[in-house]
Amino acid sequence: MIKRVATIVTILVLAVVLSGLCLLFLGCEKEDTWEIVFFDDNWNQLENTGLTPNSKSHNWGTHAFIYNGEIKGFNAKAYKNGKEIYKFDYKDSQCYKDNILKISICKRPESIVFEECSSINDMPIEKGEYYIQLMFYDAYKNNKITNLESCVEELKFFIK
Repeated sequence: MIKRVATIVTILVLAVVLSGLCLLFLGCEKEDTWEIVFFDDNWNQLENTGLTPNSKSHNWGTHAFIYNGEIKGFNAKAYKNGKEIYKFDYKDSQCYKDNILKISICKRPESIVFEECSSINDMPIEKGEYYIQLMFYDAYKNNKITNLESCVEELKFFIK
């Protein structure tokens, strides 16, 4: 009787172990992780204090510039699975012609709608409260966006 119980327990343990191994190797695909990180003019990474409540976007704090009549903006890098795949330099005119990153600016409180930047001249130069939004597109083929990853970051800043 004890021998029979031991045999049944051994068979059950082997079945569970083999099932676990099968599930382990059957393609539990790891989901891609996407991230956009903001930098200042000198490519110093801005402080990220974590996710904002009820959102996938991060809290980048508030940044202020002293008004001097010059264009203000931020640089960024996009990462996929921890590897850098894209670099946005807001002073580089080629970045505005690239279709994998959408750059938008909105001025608050006058405007609550983000307007797409098509050149560096769309970046703010006047005093005010602004939001810059970067939206990274995963795939762009035949002049059509084929897949939008949920990779959007927004940064609030002031020109005083």
